[in-house]
Amino acid sequence: MRFKDRLEEAMGNDSSRVFAAKCGLSDGVIRNYLSGKTYPSLDRLAQIASASGRPVEWFIRDESVGEVEHKNAQADKSTSYDRDRLKTKLIAIVELLEDRELASAIELFRKRGFEALMPEIFNNPDARSEKCVAERDSVRHSSSAASLEKEPLGKKHIG
Repeated sequence: MRFKDRLEEAMGNDSSRVFAAKCGLSDGVIRNYLSGKTYPSLDRLAQIASASGRPVEWFIRDESVGEVEHKNAQADKSTSYDRDRLKTKLIAIVELLEDRELASAIELFRKRGFEALMPEIFNNPDARSEKCVAERDSVRHSSSAASLEKEPLGKKHIG
């Protein structure tokens, strides 16, 4: 399900004008999201989530809640993850970032690593397992991750 479809579902019977007022956004902004012309920044997504009473994650995942719960139960039984699907979801999250937010995230990663960028993940005891630490450290030294450390941000287009 696409973001605009999630937004329509979250709005319920509210008009775009009524829902926009609940979110503290303009009617035009909500209509642009509904048409698929633009996507919200993380700040605006948080406003939309708060107004709708739904978690931010609900807006960016591609399954219904029942499917997610079923898949989560299956994932708990098996520790394997579909890496391509996870990458796709992470890319969808990154695409919601405005340029300045993306540049800040890259700068934070460059200076302080994954722990600073995603503290909740790395404060999780499962993330501290030897295997996870080894995988994480190997990513730090991979060619694409290493290039982030060498490449100045400046006003270059990121992407």
